[in-house]
Amino acid sequence: MFTRENKTLTNTTSLSNYIEGFDIFNSKLLYKLRDPKLSRSSYVIEKHPYRPDLIAKDFYGSVNYSDFVVLATGESGIDALSTGSTLSLVTKSELDKLINSL
Repeated sequence: MFTRENKTLTNTTSLSNYIEGFDIFNSKLLYKLRDPKLSRSSYVIEKHPYRPDLIAKDFYGSVNYSDFVVLATGESGIDALSTGSTLSLVTKSELDKLINSL
């Protein structure tokens, strides 16, 4: 399983820091994000449909978390980001804690 190198990161929310190449399935991050013990919040998409960047800004406070919004859609992908859809997103504090632990 891929483990990131021990180096200083300028953007800790970039998925490229936690995966090898394009293989998201070979990452500790994905494995840990599936943990049912992580604190999550329901987020109903009322504005910005199909825009993971703006949904991330609204929920997390930064567009840097847009990759995590896309991961939360699962197999549905961007289609799950329609108006009225509900996402189960890992809370920002949990996500930051998780990222710092990797």
